[in-house]
Amino acid sequence: MFDSLIKAIQESVVPSVVELRGSSYTSKELQLPPSEPSIRPLTTSTLTGLRDWLVDANQLPTIQETIGEGFCIHVESPTVVKIVSEWDMKSRSRHVLMEADCSSIIGNYYKFGQWLDQERFIIELQSKFLDEGDRARVLEYVGNISKDNSIQTQDDGVSQSTTVKKALGRVGHEEFQNPVSLAPWRTFHECEQPYSEFVLRMREGRDGVELALFDSEAGRWKLEAIQFIKQWFEQNLDLEDLDISVIA
Repeated sequence: MFDSLIKAIQESVVPSVVELRGSSYTSKELQLPPSEPSIRPLTTSTLTGLRDWLVDANQLPTIQETIGEGFCIHVESPTVVKIVSEWDMKSRSRHVLMEADCSSIIGNYYKFGQWLDQERFIIELQSKFLDEGDRARVLEYVGNISKDNSIQTQDDGVSQSTTVKKALGRVGHEEFQNPVSLAPWRTFHECEQPYSEFVLRMREGRDGVELALFDSEAGRWKLEAIQFIKQWFEQNLDLEDLDISVIA
């Protein structure tokens, strides 16, 4: 009983501040009050949806009334863009008002470095790459090989020379020069898709020819995609009139 009484008295005492060697200390442990609940962001899959939300005549005053005028468009990655508030000193964080994520639209993009059979490789190349750059050259090269070919390859690290024994006994030699310039679908469809250089390799698998593309740029395309997204907002939004900046 006495212990409970003493504890209650101690908790009711207002903490005092003590100055020691130029630093401030309190006589008891202090805790921050609970932070205010954060705003649940709206989500969209397109840059257009995010832009339309921003330019809504009735939307901007609501945003400014809720979080103030300091907010920006943050291009977080090639597939994610967020509208974030200014720094909230109470919660020590930023509110995310809206988020655009195109991952579900792009779907399962091409997996570089994965060996595919000839038919699957052609389908992937036609469905997940823009019809630009060296795509036609790659398709022509791959399409000239029949499924019952016997493949032997020799290469010097840059070009790959392939000996193809065709069904009628005719032998042909084809040389393919690497790297190839291709533009896969990897970011929002509204903006430009960055080109990358890839190395095409071919080998004889258990069920026939196998092919794979290997990225030779170590992710440089991500930086270009982020800049393309920023340029899209600069071209499709009056940033100065809305008083919004784009962080990329």
